[in-house]
Amino acid sequence: MSVRPVSLVSFGTNYSVNFSAKKKNNKPNHIHIDNPVSHKLAIPLAATVLAMSPMSSAAGNNRLSDVEDTHRIELVEQNNNGRIVDQRRFWQHAKINIPYDILFVNTKDGSSNFDKIIIGGEKISDGLPVSKVVNNNYTLYSDDGVPAHKYNLKQISVEHRLGGMDEHNLYYLQEAINCIDNSLNSPKNKSDIEKRTNNVKLYHTVFGLQNGTCGNRLKDAVSEGNFGKLAGEQDYEGNNGIYTIRYYSQDDNMDDAEVVTVQKKGFPELRLYSVSINNGIIENGPIENINIRYGAVTLVAGNKVYNLLDDSLTEMMIAVVRNEACKNAAKDIELYEQTPIKYASYRDNGYLDQVQEISVDE
Repeated sequence: MSVRPVSLVSFGTNYSVNFSAKKKNNKPNHIHIDNPVSHKLAIPLAATVLAMSPMSSAAGNNRLSDVEDTHRIELVEQNNNGRIVDQRRFWQHAKINIPYDILFVNTKDGSSNFDKIIIGGEKISDGLPVSKVVNNNYTLYSDDGVPAHKYNLKQISVEHRLGGMDEHNLYYLQEAINCIDNSLNSPKNKSDIEKRTNNVKLYHTVFGLQNGTCGNRLKDAVSEGNFGKLAGEQDYEGNNGIYTIRYYSQDDNMDDAEVVTVQKKGFPELRLYSVSINNGIIENGPIENINIRYGAVTLVAGNKVYNLLDDSLTEMMIAVVRNEACKNAAKDIELYEQTPIKYASYRDNGYLDQVQEISVDE
């Protein structure tokens, strides 16, 4: 075997590559591509939602939960619209110091229970009654049918000011929505606010994140075959399976490769077409979104392309494309970062803003 196995590369911000001698099955433990980190959840899916403490079931004063007192304010209102038994204050955005209150209201008796939650102003009459809390679970699928990444986003609906059954979504910080969601688990909750879960399937395309899933497309792919003379191969264990990477020469020089293929165990062998790093945004209106980051290895068979969403395999294939022995193959392989891919949770579609090519020479 003339072409040596390629070692792993981390696709962080600098895309540096150090090629070492023959290593097999290097499994990375240093990458955190889609790990929800402190997020403003617009997709910074990087968005570690600030979860509020669970509701306290203890009897006593008007405390509905163990939420930090920074959100609690003095109860001031009692009128024909009901009596406020607890009140929390949040701000729309760190850079916009506009407060809004969550009011827990009792309209039925003199207890510390609540049967309505009002969001908006400091007074009951200034806000809108919450009618529904929706927990959206997003799963991003690879074309081999594997659920590669999972994300979560919560929304609330309120009753229309004109009354009736009309509802519309309002977009508040996840911290505030979590406060409402957690309060519904309290024994003091006597409201009829609905809790609902939506499971949304997404799949990756060059045009953006699309709603739905293509299922296991890879199993039906037809290999082109006849890639050239086999100059080397190596097995690699990624996040979502075991892959065989093969290097083919199409001339008499067996020290370099003109074609690189990838074959996931149990699937056809397909030619490597592109490797991409994708920065995504699941939009949730003007306030807060989820940021995500994931890798895609795109394979081709004829005029059909197949996306393997495996961050570890993506790192490996970046290293392969940048390896000196694969410089000829790299001429026909796209290596790029695209940012941002957007998915609008309230529009059920996605769109691509721009693509930035990653230099193979970096």
